[in-house]
Formats: sequence, structure tokens, C-alpha cells
Amino acid sequence: MSQNEQLVVSPLKEGKKGTLFMIKQSNICGRIYLWLKLKNLEDLFTIKVISQDELSSVTHKAPVLVLTDGSIVFDAFVIMQYLEDKYNSQGLSLSLDSPEQRTFVHLIVRLHDLNIPCLSCLYLHPHSALYRESETISTRTRSSSLAELWRQLNWLEQ
Repeated sequence: MSQNEQLVVSPLKEGKKGTLFMIKQSNICGRIYLWLKLKNLEDLFTIKVISQDELSSVTHKAPVLVLTDGSIVFDAFVIMQYLEDKYNSQGLSLSLDSPEQRTFVHLIVRLHDLNIPCLSCLYLHPHSALYRESETISTRTRSSSLAELWRQLNWLEQ
């Protein structure tokens, strides 16, 4: 059975639970997991921590949410929107009241997802830190990465 078939079949074998495939060191995946924990909804999903080799050949990225009907949803922002739409009324309310507040938070999330590296990337080789055995990076490279992170975070203050 191919990896794609495993992703699609897994939740159907497990009953009515969807499956969230995530990478342990990913702060993007962590945001979805934290949302599920805060809403007390983690029992509705099977959480599977995977490696780069196990990623879906359809998406080549994590997180991936497989719904109970076998549909695959990928991209953290799209997954979060789906979860908010489907489970907004359950558990703790995590939605902001005004469109302006929600837009600002969405902007910060998108900037983070597209521009700010995973913290483990600041200590390990950037291309290996998330997905495979990692090698330590030099102090100079780490310093440069931290300076870039600082520059991006300071944009928020301006």
C-alpha cells in the first residue's frame, strides 16, 4: 500500500476520528495541536507524529488533516479555518470579535508561517532540522538566523 493510500485509509479504519499528521518540531503543526488542546477537542482526532519520509506524496508537507470521509486537507491556515468553522461553538472561544482583530491575527500568522524559521532551525542546519537527522550549525549561521528573526519580530513593533 502506498503512503497516499495509508493516509486516506487510516481514519476510515479507526472509526469516526479524523487524523492529524504532524511533525514534532514544527511550530506550524504545534499551533494546530495547541488549538485542539485549548478547545479540548484532541480526542476527536488521531494525532500521528511523522517524519519527512512519511509525508504524503500529494502534499510533501505537514500538517495534513485527513477527514473521516478520506478527504485530505493541507496547509496549516486552511486546516485552522476548517477547524474554526466546524468546531467554533465547542469548548473555549478562540475567535476574536472584530474583523479588524481577526485580520491582524491572520496577517501575523501568515507572516510567521512564510518568514519566521522554526526555533530548532536556529541551532541545527536549516534544511535538516525539521525532517531528518540534524547536524549542528555554526555559531555565525545561528547568529545570522537570530538577527533575521529579531528583524522580523521588530517589524511588529513599528
